[in-house]
Order: sequence, then structure tokens, then C-alpha cells
Amino acid sequence: MKRILLASTSLAACLLSLGMCASGALAETALEEIVVKTNFNTKNFVNPDVTVMGGQSLLTAPVNVTLITPERFNLDTVNYTNTRYELMTRVPGMTNVRNLRVPCGWCDYTVNLQNGMATRPLGRGNFNFDTANNFDIGSIEIIKGPASALYPSHAFGGVINIITRKPPKRPTLRTFADFGSWNRYRFGGDFGFTIEDATIFGEQIGQLGFKANASHYELDGWSTWRGEKKDTTSARATWDPTARTAFEFGITHTKHHDESPGNLTENQWNTWWGLTNRPYSSTTKSTYLDARAKHQLDMGGKIELSYGYVHEKSTGRWGDNLTDRHDLKPRYTRNFDFWDSKLITGADLSHSDSERIGRSDALAYIASPYGQYEFSPFKETQWLEGLKFTAGGRYEYTKYDYTDFRDATNNGKKSFSKFTPHTGVTWQWNDKNSLWFSYSQGFSAPSPSRMWPSDGRGSVYLDNPDLKPEQAVNFEIGARGGLLDDRIVYDLSWHHTTIKDFIAREYLYTDGNGDDVYQYRNASKVRLKGLEAQAGLWPVKWAGVEASYTYAIDKYVSYTNGNGVDVSGNYMYAAPKHHLNARFILKPLEDTKLELEWDHTSKYFTDERNTDTYKRPDLFHLSASYKWNGMVTFWGQIRNLTNRKYADRVSYRYNSRRHRYERSYRPGLPRSWAAGITITATF
Repeated sequence: MKRILLASTSLAACLLSLGMCASGALAETALEEIVVKTNFNTKNFVNPDVTVMGGQSLLTAPVNVTLITPERFNLDTVNYTNTRYELMTRVPGMTNVRNLRVPCGWCDYTVNLQNGMATRPLGRGNFNFDTANNFDIGSIEIIKGPASALYPSHAFGGVINIITRKPPKRPTLRTFADFGSWNRYRFGGDFGFTIEDATIFGEQIGQLGFKANASHYELDGWSTWRGEKKDTTSARATWDPTARTAFEFGITHTKHHDESPGNLTENQWNTWWGLTNRPYSSTTKSTYLDARAKHQLDMGGKIELSYGYVHEKSTGRWGDNLTDRHDLKPRYTRNFDFWDSKLITGADLSHSDSERIGRSDALAYIASPYGQYEFSPFKETQWLEGLKFTAGGRYEYTKYDYTDFRDATNNGKKSFSKFTPHTGVTWQWNDKNSLWFSYSQGFSAPSPSRMWPSDGRGSVYLDNPDLKPEQAVNFEIGARGGLLDDRIVYDLSWHHTTIKDFIAREYLYTDGNGDDVYQYRNASKVRLKGLEAQAGLWPVKWAGVEASYTYAIDKYVSYTNGNGVDVSGNYMYAAPKHHLNARFILKPLEDTKLELEWDHTSKYFTDERNTDTYKRPDLFHLSASYKWNGMVTFWGQIRNLTNRKYADRVSYRYNSRRHRYERSYRPGLPRSWAAGITITATF
């Protein structure tokens, strides 16, 4: 009854919006739709006016970047819930395990940002957006590797920066509702406006903007213990008192409850892949705040001051945890006529307090000044006029203060620091094509959760406060652009990354209580190299193919594990060599799209000894959408169209209780469907 009432309320809201549009309001999509489902529009690849990383041209940036925007993927509606499997599989460089590029489940190599400010506690970065407000995303910048001095040095995998929607120019109301398999239902809406010449008490104060939205999502799940519930609300206000000064403030609150069936044994997998094995649940409440002030100076300069705050409380599998994090980022940018150059300099200042309630508390202080200079010294030289050089660096200082509430002898203080250079060169050889090369270094201080880890279910972790920082050296070369009047577009790169003093999680022995004992150690050196590519082919306007491809060779260069086994030269586990995601797109009628998606991965080793492999079957997904009168979008999708049985990930590890190696399966999803409607009313 509750679900019927909620669905009815959502439908009523949608119909109300439709009625407003029909009564005279022009249906104009002022709140652009985020990128998810189809139509690889080429102009963001080949237009030098499109910028990333706070103002650098996408065409001339010497970094591997995937820019997810409304124009690039042309989202029809907010119709995805699992960003890992419905969106990120389309991004080259994705792995099966937590991070961009680096398949490591305990490594903090991915930096999560929202509007340039951190959204996760220290040491908790990953490739998911599970705590973000999906209905409020305007675009996403995904930078691969430790390539830019503008971002933290520990981003060996990369950076995911979510840029939220801005208030629309005209008063705009959006509502949506969808439903699907296993009692899935979702609904929500937002409203925003901008006042161009706002006045208070008769005095003009400039331009004001505001928007707010809220959404609810719920899923029972198909297995005997699987489900999810998520509530998100957010609001954003802007004030531009003059054409040269701007202020912005935003806040997002999320409550996310997740139930997982756990990993299945071989017998359970063979019996029925919907069973559970040591299931668990977790609830996370998060509040993110970001504020910034910008002012344009004379002579091409700009100053910016940003502040971010994260409050997160989680309960469940890993106990109760509470985090408060504050970030302050001053930045100065200056353009020069000399060599058509630009200087960017600033600092990232961070303080975080992470408490494992009743167990320990870790304070972290980070100070990281940086600078970057872009210049084109051959602007007047034929053939060399497209050359652009980038040189920069970042100094990072990190200090920890750890307190163990249960054993004061474990208390400790540690500090780490290092300067890392970042350089690059780009040659834009015509208006729409460029080549680039970059060299960069990375530096990752061990987090408190690695030096002083918590015990888990059936596992014990030994402290290791003597861990050394991990260091990375990255070389990369790439090309991007468009050919044949943009009927063919491409973006490809080759990277070669070496991580020294790689921190491995090592199994040591099983104690008298039957618990497995682990410790984090600087045990190995790893090398990651491969090709990442995305391309589009549109021979005609109504039919095309888009694809992303990853070729990865991820190996241990030198590593002897905790059991004394030398695995040097072996592949890292859960790291397939090949991953191809291709979309076949038809537009038989105006505002109508059909898409068949094919996702293929090659087999991969399930253990670091490289004795067992798993090959996931190919998956196919089908989606369709129709936009009526520019204001109403109907959509539907079927995931796992052929209903294949598959695991998202398989591992092959030693079971100390049974004294043998066994497979462990993380189940995927059988065939599922979803359908919905989105209505936009502009007044």
C-alpha cells in the first residue's frame, strides 16, 4: 500500500508539471540532463572552447580525461541508479576493484570531489558515486593517473570530480518517477530560478540564483538478502553582485542503506547464485557543503577561495565510524600575453577527524601548495604554433595523530612530505586534432587505517606504523580529435606507471581462535601499462557506434608475499587484459533513440599466484527513449538482456579453516527492467 501511495504521489506530481507546461509555459530544458545513455556528440572532443580542470582546454590538455557532459552522452532522463555498472563501464581505465586504473581493494588511489572539494573521508576514495545526489549532477570530469599538479598527489588511479547543476536561467520545475524489477521505485523533483537584477529595499544587488531538489529510491533486491534505500536532498544558491565577483553555496545530504548478500562459496554459486553467505548491511549518513568566492582582477588575474565540509556517519559491517573533514583552497590564476601563457597557483589545506567509535581516533593535517604554468612560445612559427607546454609541481605535507582508546601503547604520530613534478606538452596540429605527452610523479602517504587497522569479521590486523609512502612515476602519450567532418571522433592514450613501495595486504597465519591474521606492508613494486581509448563512428545522422576500450597489463615487478611465495612477474588479480564496451545506436525518428549495449571482458586471474582464472560472459543491455514536445521523456531499459549467470568479481584464496584454496563469487544481476517518465516545465 505504501508503494502504491508513493507511486501515485509521484505520478500526480508529473501530471501537475505537464499541466503547467500545457497551460502556456514553454517547455525548455534549462536544467540540462546529465550524461548517461547515448549519442556521443563530437563537439566536446574537438571544440577547444570546452574546458576541464578549472579552465584548461580539453583539446590541448596533456592528460587523459573523460568528460561526461549532457552534450557528450545526451542523457534522456535520470534513469540509472548504480553508477558503477550503468555509467562507469563506459569509461576507459575502469577496473573491477575500487580504483580507476589500479585494481587494488585496499588502496586509496582515487580522489572523489564535488565542485572541486573532497566528498569522502581520508583514505576512502573509490570509483562509486553511492553517496552523491545523482539527480543533481551536471557533468563529471574523470582524470586518469597522477597527471596534474592541480589535484592531490595520491591520485595514482585518478580523480572523479562531480560538478553539480547550476540554477536555471528561467524558473524551471522537473519531476520524475520510475519503477522496475524487484519492487524498484524512485521519484523526485527539483525547482530552480535566477533573478537577473535582484533588489533589496529598492537597492540593486546583482544576480541571484537558487535551486533545490529531493529524491527517494528503494529496491528490495532479487536475492534472499539484497536491497537498497537512498534519500537525497540538496540546495544551491548563487550571488553575482557584479560581473567580476561571484559567490556560491551548496549543501547535499544523503542517507544510504545498503544490504549485501556477501560473497558466495563454490557450492552456493553452483546451487543458486541468489543465496547469501555472511550477509551484511550498512547505513551511511552524509552531509557535504561547499562554498566559494571568485573575483576577477585587472590585467587578466582571478582569485578564488573555496571551502568544503564533509560530515559522515556510517554503521554496519565495519562498526560505527564518524568523520568530520574541513578543506580550504585558495587559488590565483593569471593570463599573460607573453607566450599566450597562464599561471595557476594555490594550496590545498585539509583537516580531518576520523573516529572509530569506542575504538580509536585519527587526526590528519594536510598542507599542499602547488603551481602550474602553461605557455606557447612558438605562436608565430609555422608548424610549431600549435605547441603548448605545461610545467608544474606540488609539495605535500601530511601529519597524523592517532589515539587508541583501548590500548594507549598503540598511540602514535607520523608525518610525511614530498615534492612531485608534473610536465606535459601538446601539439594541436589543426583546429580539431591534437597529440600530447606527459610525465608526472605521485606520492601517497600511508593512511591511519593502514598503519593502525581495525579487525574485521574473522580477521585480525597487526599494526605497522613504520609503513613508508608509496611513490609513482607516470609516462603517458595520447591523441584526440575528429576526422571526416567529425563522423569519426577519437580519444586514445598509452600509459606506463610504476608504483614503488606498494602497500600490500598480506595474509600471515591463522591464530588459535581460527582468525586469519593480516598486516599491511611495503612489500612490492607494481607496474601498470596499457591503452585506453574511446571513439565514435556516425556514417549517417540516424545511426552510429560508440565504444570505449581498455587494454591493461597490470603486474607485480617484484613481490614475495607473506607466505614466502615469489609472485614477481605475475598479473595482479581481478585485472582483465581487455575490456570493450560498445553501443549500437539508432534514431529512426526525431527525439527517439534505441541503443543496444555490448560489454565484453577477457578472462582474468583470480589470485596473485596466477593459478586460477575466470571469464565473465558477455552482457547485453537494451534501452529506448522518446522525448515528446521537448518536455516529456519516456524511457525504458533491460539489463542483462540474455539473462546470463555471472559474477561481478571472483577471487581464489586460501581457506585456513578448510586448509585449501577456494573460489569466492560476488554475484551479478539476472535480467532486470526499468521504465520511467521525466517532465520539465519552464515558466
